Amino acid sequence: MYIQSGPVVEVELEDIDIAIRKERAHIWKLEDEQVGPDWVEASDHWLKHLQAEKARGVTSIVTNF
Repeated sequence: MYIQSGPVVEVELEDIDIAIRKERAHIWKLEDEQVGPDWVEASDHWLKHLQAEKARGVTSIVTNF
């Protein structure tokens, strides 16, 4: 009677350790380029969020949202 549903977008996951490494590299790049502190601070918040999620036991994050 109903059409079987499926995901609209396939999920792309990234290991959280890799995401943390990429974010640290991004922050270092921003600091090297001497961009405004607002950009570095925003990136730092994301890094802290990733680290907190890892501490909670999360092993991967969605990258295509």
